[in-house]
Amino acid sequence: MVQCFVENKKSRSYYEEKNPELLYVSRVGMKDCEHPRIMHAHKDFVELILIREGNGFFNINGINYHVEKGDLIILNSGMIHDEYGDEVAHYACAVAGIQKDGFREDALIKDSQVPVIKTSKFYGAMEGIMAQMFYMLCGNVPGAEVCCGYLLEALLKQVEMIVDESTAYVEEEQNDRYILAKQIRQYIDENYMNDISLKTISEELHISLYYLSHIFKEFYGYSPMKYVIRRRIGEAQSLLISTDLTVTRIAMIVGCDNPNHFNTIFSKNVGISPRNYRLVYQSKEKESLSYTVM
Repeated sequence: MVQCFVENKKSRSYYEEKNPELLYVSRVGMKDCEHPRIMHAHKDFVELILIREGNGFFNINGINYHVEKGDLIILNSGMIHDEYGDEVAHYACAVAGIQKDGFREDALIKDSQVPVIKTSKFYGAMEGIMAQMFYMLCGNVPGAEVCCGYLLEALLKQVEMIVDESTAYVEEEQNDRYILAKQIRQYIDENYMNDISLKTISEELHISLYYLSHIFKEFYGYSPMKYVIRRRIGEAQSLLISTDLTVTRIAMIVGCDNPNHFNTIFSKNVGISPRNYRLVYQSKEKESLSYTVM
């Protein structure tokens, strides 16, 4: 028998004192990837994604990252992310109320740090915690919220240890072309739900239509208007999942005045209509009640 004793019984963790709030836990299977979650960001919480099977790519703030089993993706509030490529199964959880000294609000890493980190020896424990939280919440287990609060604290402490060991930082180009491309992307991110066109972007940033399209696609892989469409669809998915708003109302909110056109571009990019996307999501919520920890 081996016993390990607690040496500092009076120590309190940062997370115990600040009391962050767990908003949701989700489990995404390999088959769920047939209807991709398009480009989006979270305004007021951190999302943690733990890859448990497969490999693929995440585009985070315009940079592509390859991910595989054991990788932890830390998405601070405001980080725009887009999943694509091969099938990837993962757990994800959202945490609000993160306020760490030296960090901006709702951030677990510096924005300059690489957001994809190997969990290595922590993977088994982290996967177990996320699985347990998912099972308890989806199964309506009595006392689930209290138990998940303690599990969340343990998870965040492990995330903190992994982040402290990570020394990788984002290496961005510093030439004028890349800086201009970033300015274009920032303008689109701030205005994609408005009446926006190549003409309005070029006039606002004082560059030609041709140069605008060319330089943006060079660095981000999409034309500016294709990027606008993906931002709108991603926001629409968030609203379909989290609200009861009608599809027509959601189309108007994200900047699409024509509901029929919105249905067409949504179906083309996601694989199903907005209405069916909501129905599929709701049916998967019901199916999750029968899931067991694996």
